[in-house]
Amino acid sequence: MNQGSDIDDTVVVQGDGVTVEKRFAADEFPVPAVSFTLRTERDDPAEFRLVDDIPEDFPMDRVGFHPEYESEHWTAYQDHRVEYRRRLEPGEEVTTVYGIRTDDPSRGEEFLGEPSIEEVAEDADPVGDVADVIGEDSSKVVRDVLSGERDAIPGDGDEANATMESDSAADADDSRLNLAAAEDDLGLGGSDEDEQADDVAADEADDVTDDDASADDDAIAEAVGGSGVDSITEPVEPPADESDTDAESSVADDEDLGIDDPLADADDADASFDEEPSTDVDGSDVDTEVDDDVNVGEPVAAGGAAGGVAAALAAELRAGDVSDEDRELLKRELELDHSTSVDARVSRLQSKVEDLGAYTDALEEFIDENGTADELVEGLRADVTEVREALDAVEADVADAEEERSDLSDDVADVRATVENVTDEVTERAEELEASVAEVRSEVDDLADEVAEEDDAVAEVRDGMADVEDELESISAMLDDEVGELRAELAEVRTELEEFEEFRDRLSSVFGPGGAAAAGGDGADDANEDAE
Repeated sequence: MNQGSDIDDTVVVQGDGVTVEKRFAADEFPVPAVSFTLRTERDDPAEFRLVDDIPEDFPMDRVGFHPEYESEHWTAYQDHRVEYRRRLEPGEEVTTVYGIRTDDPSRGEEFLGEPSIEEVAEDADPVGDVADVIGEDSSKVVRDVLSGERDAIPGDGDEANATMESDSAADADDSRLNLAAAEDDLGLGGSDEDEQADDVAADEADDVTDDDASADDDAIAEAVGGSGVDSITEPVEPPADESDTDAESSVADDEDLGIDDPLADADDADASFDEEPSTDVDGSDVDTEVDDDVNVGEPVAAGGAAGGVAAALAAELRAGDVSDEDRELLKRELELDHSTSVDARVSRLQSKVEDLGAYTDALEEFIDENGTADELVEGLRADVTEVREALDAVEADVADAEEERSDLSDDVADVRATVENVTDEVTERAEELEASVAEVRSEVDDLADEVAEEDDAVAEVRDGMADVEDELESISAMLDDEVGELRAELAEVRTELEEFEEFRDRLSSVFGPGGAAAAGGDGADDANEDAE
């Protein structure tokens, strides 16, 4: 759900239990940035992918990530999108940003589109081709400015000039490196035709002798004008650029052999030095041409030869009679001063020889350790045979495992059927138990009511017993009082009887037994009457 499109508004997106708040931060960082706040409301940890689109007209090398804001979880793609992938724990909230290098903060509204958020498996591959991933170097400037390691953005003032100069120097260095790489392209994986071409070039360099002066009769005539030839009656026609023709034929031959000269690819200007002028022009050809076209007024001077101008020049060169100035002139006119290309070829050949020597040593060591190709192939065949036998054994084991798995599947099916039957029985028993429990609960409720009534009756009985106990206590107290009174009366009666006995004894002692009896009889009657 988008809550607005203004640059100060916040875009809110929800998906798979995660809420994403996206906003444009123009002034919070050294460069404008797009901020994301991810908040999960799930109860379990999960990995999520957040994808945000970059405007098509905005260069991807102006997008970078802050090292303190989850930069290791971001990936930029060349199809104008960035991807943030991270595992979120339950209730976790995280904030991350990516910066944009722009001089117009008002463009921030273009970056407020709705991102997409979805849950992904932890081992899921990223969406897109790996070749579309933009390297870290492309957005290093933005990341440096975001993290505070850089004070300004390239493109303004001195910083822009320094950047342009640095880029120009880097381009020049790259050009030199590419040229050097082309010149050093001497890998050992080349074909035999390449080695043959290099050998031909070396032979041509070694065969550069003084006889090459015959390649250009015009230059020869000018060079020997004062050293053996007095005059030339007719102008000498150049031999239709034999050196160029021969050089072109040599190049054609090289091309037919499939030879790619890295020096020629690196700089076409060196082509004239790479292909040597033809040295197939012999003295007879030059002699015939000079005899037909040139009239020599005088014979060749001492030190010359009867074979013509070329032979005379060659003889003087061998004898050392040609001055250094004339030699330099001949070199310039005949384009023989190509020591640079020769040195380059020699260096290439030396490098190739060294590489070949190293390769040969390594190959010898390999052969010493592992044997020849036939031995190695035999060993490989034996290994392949063993692998096949092992594979057959594995296939047999797999077949047995499949049979066991089939048996296990049948057993599992039986167990599942048994479990289903047991489940049905358990369900029935559970229903019966629930019904029984319901009945018991109702009976318990009834008993609880009866017990409550009995409790009330017992309480009433207890109250009656308390009253009875009170009455018994009062009766006991009354009985104690009456018994005490009776005991007192009995004590009085005993006292009186004792007195009466004493009185009778006195009478007996006075009157004797008879008189005492008579008196006693009368007295006894009186005493009985008193007692009554």
